[in-house]
Amino acid sequence: MVEGIRVISTQQIEQMLPTGQVKSVYRAHVETDLGAQGILIVSAENWNVPDLAIALAKKRDELDLAFVAVAAD
Repeated sequence: MVEGIRVISTQQIEQMLPTGQVKSVYRAHVETDLGAQGILIVSAENWNVPDLAIALAKKRDELDLAFVAVAAD
């Protein structure tokens, strides 16, 4: 789907908003090819291939930033 990042596990959860409303979201535990790990939270409305691909690519770039910065030095 997206090069350089893989989804380890996912959970569908109900997230409480500051207004007291409840929103359905997915929490994906991810790991990049460089070894960085993180959590990506995506709303149920955006849990589809096109939107998820964009979110995963952004998360990969964010997580790998530390590795790229160190390699550049």
